[in-house]
Amino acid sequence: MEKILSGTLDNDCTPGEKFDLILKNDNIQLASWIFNRQPLQYGTQTILKKKHAMHQGKKILISEKKAIRPATRINSKYSTFDATHFRMQATGRAKMERFVFGQCDAWPKGYNCSEARKWLFERSKNNRTLDEENAVYSNPNTPAYVRDGHLAGLGTFGNNMYGYLTDLCAGGVESKYFNFYMDMMHADRHIPIVENQGLRSYCCCVDMVTGQLWQNDRKLACKALMYTGVANKCSPTNCMGKTFDPALWKEAHADMDASDSD
Repeated sequence: MEKILSGTLDNDCTPGEKFDLILKNDNIQLASWIFNRQPLQYGTQTILKKKHAMHQGKKILISEKKAIRPATRINSKYSTFDATHFRMQATGRAKMERFVFGQCDAWPKGYNCSEARKWLFERSKNNRTLDEENAVYSNPNTPAYVRDGHLAGLGTFGNNMYGYLTDLCAGGVESKYFNFYMDMMHADRHIPIVENQGLRSYCCCVDMVTGQLWQNDRKLACKALMYTGVANKCSPTNCMGKTFDPALWKEAHADMDASDSD
């Protein structure tokens, strides 16, 4: 086994402290690491990102554009997407309690909505501070496309596109309750691949307390999004009889109104 990169952390680990380690695969030869929201790589490179679709049984190029990515390159004849094992080693009493893989949107178990939103924000591809983003998100005069399209965190070195979870919380960004449905998200390691469709994500009914999928089953809780120029998102009525809790919804919005009046 060859050591390709090594380095030190910005902050030392504290005994008993929770930590997270993320391996981000951008394409077949690009991979980068994040530890406790610290990118472990530096430097960027410009790549040509190509987008294909299937048409009449043939793979065709539909677009190509330049994209900025971490400079780390995996020099191997094998694709990072073909990997079958993930191995890490920790010293002392450190232990891993949860393992998540694929393109799913996930956060530490037990977090309420505002905690999950902050955690995801800090590891996202956004470039604004959390306070700046909250101001934009909470301003009713801000157009929806701005709220949904300009969110931030680690920039080029981030893990997730935060726009997928813009409407995460019920009753505002500080709410402890999750919205009862997510109109655009990656529900698990599977992503929908539809012929000639560019938007590869789901809309799902989720638990307002835990944020988990309804019955913890993507096939029951989610629909694949179609894209034909404008996102065809789920209607909230799809989840009204499944995950909508009127008492929690009323409490969340009462807390938001109280906060606005302070």
